[in-house]
Amino acid sequence: MNSIEQNNPLIRLPRFYKTGRCLPLLCSLVALLLFYPHLVPEDGTLPPIAARILFSLSVLAGVIALINSLRSLIVVSAFGLPLLIIEWVPANAYPSQFHGIGGIASAVFYSVATILIMLSVWKGHPRPSERIYGGISIYLLMGIAFSIIYSNLLLYDPTSFTIIGADDKKPHWDELLYFSFVTLTTLGYGDIVPQTPTARSTAILESLVGVVFLATFISTLVAEHQRDTRLRDQSDGGSEEGSS
Repeated sequence: MNSIEQNNPLIRLPRFYKTGRCLPLLCSLVALLLFYPHLVPEDGTLPPIAARILFSLSVLAGVIALINSLRSLIVVSAFGLPLLIIEWVPANAYPSQFHGIGGIASAVFYSVATILIMLSVWKGHPRPSERIYGGISIYLLMGIAFSIIYSNLLLYDPTSFTIIGADDKKPHWDELLYFSFVTLTTLGYGDIVPQTPTARSTAILESLVGVVFLATFISTLVAEHQRDTRLRDQSDGGSEEGSS
């Protein structure tokens, strides 16, 4: 029985949730990365409802993936629900000095979700498929989290990033999302350049995190596969000796 069911017997989680919590998160993140940049207006105005729905689905999927106890349900909801409210409340509904709260809330939520899912995947001993779904989700969450951090840096210092060939144009979040994954995967096209020391340090940190995570994730998968193969061979050997 799942720990949240043990803590609260009134809660009964469906079977697919117990064995594939990270799959909905992975699907929502892939959809966000594929479709969100095409839905955002080029002038940087508020995204349409379809883009907000994609963003909200990724937040909800992150909340669902992290619910493995009643305590985690409360903690994750405390981060996720305010973010959803901020996403759907019109910007003119609160003072302009609070417009950066949404970006800060997003950065905090995705950073916390990345760390908690990482702990769950590495310490929770999930099934191999769930470990793969979780690992890929973590990698995508890293890129999204850093893109939101870059957006916050640009909000508080407009000189943080420039676009080569369009110095008078500041990148929007969808462009910073592209820059983030280019940095995370160490491609480095160079069309968007960090200009301030803080932006450059953050980009360096992201590239290091991306390389270290991939190396750790792949080595962990290989080690888990070798362990499972060894245990299966030992089990087959024991059954053959018993039958003989």
